[in-house]
Amino acid sequence: MVKRKQNSERRIVYVADLTPQIALALICNVSHLHLPNFRSFLSRHIQFQAYMNVSQRQEFVLEFHLPHYVLRSDSVRYSDPRRLRVARYFRPPNSSVQDCIYESQFSLIICVMDDFFWTAYFCADGYYAERDTVDEYLKEGLDGPSGGQRPCDMPIWDPRYYFLAVLAIRISQVTAEWTVLVQALEDYLDPHPESPQTAMQGEINQSSLPAFLEDDPNLERTKEYTWILGILRRLENSLAKLLATWNAFEMNHRIYFDLDKSGILYDNFRQRFYHIQERTDELQALHMVMEQRIETLEKLSSTLVNASSLAESITATRQGDNIQLLTRITIIYLPLTFVTAVFSMNQVPDDVSWWSYWVSLVFLTTLTVFVAFGFPSLPLVRMGT
Repeated sequence: MVKRKQNSERRIVYVADLTPQIALALICNVSHLHLPNFRSFLSRHIQFQAYMNVSQRQEFVLEFHLPHYVLRSDSVRYSDPRRLRVARYFRPPNSSVQDCIYESQFSLIICVMDDFFWTAYFCADGYYAERDTVDEYLKEGLDGPSGGQRPCDMPIWDPRYYFLAVLAIRISQVTAEWTVLVQALEDYLDPHPESPQTAMQGEINQSSLPAFLEDDPNLERTKEYTWILGILRRLENSLAKLLATWNAFEMNHRIYFDLDKSGILYDNFRQRFYHIQERTDELQALHMVMEQRIETLEKLSSTLVNASSLAESITATRQGDNIQLLTRITIIYLPLTFVTAVFSMNQVPDDVSWWSYWVSLVFLTTLTVFVAFGFPSLPLVRMGT
């Protein structure tokens, strides 16, 4: 809590990894007028929902939620003890080298009584962090919601300016995390020729084309594409919602910041809006990259499935031809076996002449070949005539 001489007061509450106990303690200390908005704030934070709004229904309230994903090495995998956020593998589970994609969210609500008294509540997910940033903020005397970029002894007194300052800082952090994540996906899909074998070839090149299907008899490459497609769709949907949220906020709520007025305060407003717009333009470019990747992988995955089906059909045709050849050989060999077995019986006299053996063999062979190969084609000959 910070006060100044002109009977002004602002309160900043920073919460890392919100738990049910902390949420209950916060609700018990929120004013009755702001209680409905604060309950909705907690609900949106828990539901991993993108949201930005300025409300004047009862009291003046400014609020934003920035859900995003962060990529971290799996050398030490972190899990959320609250079971609120989910960690997913970046690559398929059978990969030797793994990274994890963690859900994370920044949420801020500022409950304004008037221009001189207001309270800000900021919630951040930091379960995947290697160090405790809260202790660092306290030791260094830094402002937590702004990510430690502002000292506490130089506070921002205007609630709208504080809202835009925190939003600009945090959306820059979100943009940096999205950039790292998309770049990692790009490197994985289109690796450098000297990259490790754990990378996935995103296209069929000239060297891999001859053995592209033969090297993947168990459709492992198709499974890999399916996994990456699922990751890309989830990321693309989340980023699209965030961009749509900002566009709606800029269109409908910028009037609350009096951007057309002159003065130092309003110059700061315009500067923060311009900074946020720059970051959202970067996010829009990243979103376009993911859309293009999804389209390419969908086409490639469909091509792989069709090619695999064609390869299986060719293999089945070859097997059928081999079976047909073996059957013909067996049919041709059958008369020889039968005639030889008959003339070898004890009931046949020993003085039987050899010409009868050969005549029987030729006659039975001719009859067998006619029945096996010529007789089935007779109906076709009749239909042709």
